[in-house]
Amino acid sequence: MGPDVIRQFERSEASLVGKLKVHPDHRKQLQFSGGAPGAEDPKSLDVAVVDIGHGGVGIRTEAYLPRNARFQLEVVAGFATTDNDQRPEWLLSHAVTARRCKQLDSKPTYHFGLAFDGGGADIANEIDHILSILNAQSDLPSPPSRDEHEESGNA
Repeated sequence: MGPDVIRQFERSEASLVGKLKVHPDHRKQLQFSGGAPGAEDPKSLDVAVVDIGHGGVGIRTEAYLPRNARFQLEVVAGFATTDNDQRPEWLLSHAVTARRCKQLDSKPTYHFGLAFDGGGADIANEIDHILSILNAQSDLPSPPSRDEHEESGNA
């Protein structure tokens, strides 16, 4: 982030699996190349979710995402097996917009900051649930919930 960008919400480190799908608004303009890892479908891409907070998520991928492009992000909790078929169990499915990008290495690997579109109680509850899972797995103090953040005047 540049010196003029101030993050409104704290982010917590994560190590989650996600799928990024091109938002219906951009389906005619954007598709992933077949060479991008996890891009068997030109409209979806497997990504690593590396941080998460009430304002958005950080992901790592080898595919470049245009700034302000819209996507549907699905974060996987695990897989349920039924009749020899593995189906993902989703922790989160929400529209996001690509905001920031940093190239990490020459592979290339990119770190993207994605902002949640909209908001409201539904996404806040989903994020609180994910943060509680992440905090239970670490010894770090938990960041404030969305309600505590708003009460402190940092909304």
